Parts: sequence; structure tokens; C-alpha cells
Amino acid sequence: MRAFSVAVFSSLCVATAALAQSVTAPPVANPRPFEGHIVVKIAPQTSSDLLAISSIGETIWSCHIGVGPIEVQVSPAQRTALDQLGIPYTVWIDDVQALIDREQADLALGADADGFGERDDAWFTTYHPLPEIQAQLAAYATAYPAIVTPISAGTSLQGRPLSGIRIRTPDLPGNLAADRPMVLFAGGQHAREWVNPATVMYIADRLLREYGTNPRTTAILNTAEILIIPVQNPDGYEWTWATGGNRLWRKNRRDNGNGTIGVDLNRNWGYEWGGLGASTTPSNDTYRGPTAFSEPETQVMRDLITSLPRLKGHIDFHSYSQLILSPYGYTIDVPSDNPIFTVLNNTMAQGIASIHGMTYIGGPSYT
Repeated sequence: MRAFSVAVFSSLCVATAALAQSVTAPPVANPRPFEGHIVVKIAPQTSSDLLAISSIGETIWSCHIGVGPIEVQVSPAQRTALDQLGIPYTVWIDDVQALIDREQADLALGADADGFGERDDAWFTTYHPLPEIQAQLAAYATAYPAIVTPISAGTSLQGRPLSGIRIRTPDLPGNLAADRPMVLFAGGQHAREWVNPATVMYIADRLLREYGTNPRTTAILNTAEILIIPVQNPDGYEWTWATGGNRLWRKNRRDNGNGTIGVDLNRNWGYEWGGLGASTTPSNDTYRGPTAFSEPETQVMRDLITSLPRLKGHIDFHSYSQLILSPYGYTIDVPSDNPIFTVLNNTMAQGIASIHGMTYIGGPSYT
């Protein structure tokens, strides 16, 4: 297996929304803060148009922010201001709060909380708070002791573990487990993106349940060692579960000391830190932090990754925009192994389309 860059970020880009609350504050007083909010599709034709739209608010959902189609969340007052700009738009989501309320109602109905059994997908019929994710990881280690080892990358700012599992099958003739390449699947850097911890957990679940019965899955696990870290931002993730009013929180829970909360962990990594797409404004949802690796969550993930000499691949899952992103993000240049990424991107996109009929676009993050 040819070694390819560890900086594989097969990401689904993320929405932005500004919610600043204190680390120690109780849940927000208004449990329905997005009453009357809509999401519009709008296509600024000039940089002046874009600047005018941006001045209305920071809640731009699109990964790409520039001239051309973007999606913007607006309050009733912001919609009035948008109308006054005279830039045409269409309403894409007519009630953001209703979607959050519906999700909260579905969560209240519950599901099979342990959900663990032979070919039992009940656990994946709903989203789960952090303690249930951690319990499910522990259940995998109990159910598959020969191939699963619990791991923790370290702890978060507020002392929560970044829990995971290592999946490593026994030695085979001429195929020592200690020589196999490693692949890391991680999710949950952005707190509100609940679907990507669920996706990472589902990957682990399928691999474990199908090992020894599905030839393709068995071949994968006899060829590579898999690491699973479903929630890299446990403090932020827990905060989104505190009340429905926190549902769109994105960052970690760092008290920035100026009345704002949170650093965007996805902008806090050291390589080319502080470049395009990273804000220096602490209240902004893409705030990069005061220094590279200023946050314990990125520090422990850095230390985990650099401690793994056999690590050959890393997919960091995000949600929104239906994109498969590969290096680089900081420059229009592409890495020397870009042809490998092109094959990977296209293969994943084709697989998604063939099974789900959904269109994903693959390519370097910068584009």
C-alpha cells in the first residue's frame, strides 16, 4: 500500500452560526432562538454584493463564500435588510427553528439506547449524546475483545476524554498485524455536525459486525489497522445537547476572555495556521485561536497522529455541502500525490452516487 499524505481531509464543509455563551452559564434562556429564521439561496454577482450580504450577518452556511451561489441564514430583521439590498434570492429553508424543534421531538421519543445485538441497527435510528457514544465504544470492546482495544487521544478543555477504539485483527502467515498500515477515521470537530460522529460510529459498527462473514470487510481488516475517534470536540458536542437553543453551536468551549466563547478547532491546526478561511475575530465561528494548537483538543489529536509511524490515511468527517475534500486548502497548488487523491475522491463520489443517488463533488479544498 503506497503511503499517501496523512493530511487527507475528506470533509463535508460546514455551516457557520454565531452563538456565544459562557462556559459556566446555564442553558440559554431562549430555547427557540431561531424563531422566524429562514435560509435563502442567493447569488452575489460582485464583491460589493458579497460585502453587503456579509454585513447583514455572519450566518453563511455555504463552504464557498464568494461571488456565486451561497446559502445564508437570516432572521426576520436581516431578511428585511436583505430585501432592501435588492439582490434576488430564493427561500430554501422556510423555518430553521421548526427543523430544530422537530429534531428535539424525535430525540424525546428515544430509540433503543443500547441497541447492540447481532445485526441490530437500532442504535443508529437516532442521534446520541456523548455518554451514549462512549458507552457504545465500550460495548464494542466488550463484544469483540480479540480485535478491539479502547483508546483515548487525551482530554478536552473541560476534561472530557476524546474516546475511541483501535481495530486490529490477529497476525496471519506473512502478514503481521504490527506491519500493517493504519487509517484514522475521526469526526466531531464541529459540535453541531451530529451526523459525522454517527457516521464514524457506523463505519466501526459495520467493520466489526461483518468481519469474518463479509469477504470484503474481512480483507480490509486483515490488510489495515483502523482507529476510530468519533468526537474530537466533546465539550462543544455536549453543549449542543444542553438545550435546543444551543443546537447550532460550532466551536469548542474556550473562554476567550473578552465575552466570547470558543475556538474553531478545524482552524487551530498548525500547518499553515491562520491562512485563508480562518478568522482573527474571537466571536466569529471560524476563529482560529490565539496560536496554532492553542487548544487541548487539537494538541492531543496532533500528538496521537504524530505517535503513529504506520499511519497512512486520515479522513476527518464534517457535514454540509456534499464535498469530498483533499489537500490543499491553503494554496491553489496541489500535492505531488494529487493523482492518488483524485482517484480516491472519484471512487468515493461514485460509490455514494451508485448507492444513494446523491451527488458529491471531490477535489482540493482550495477549489
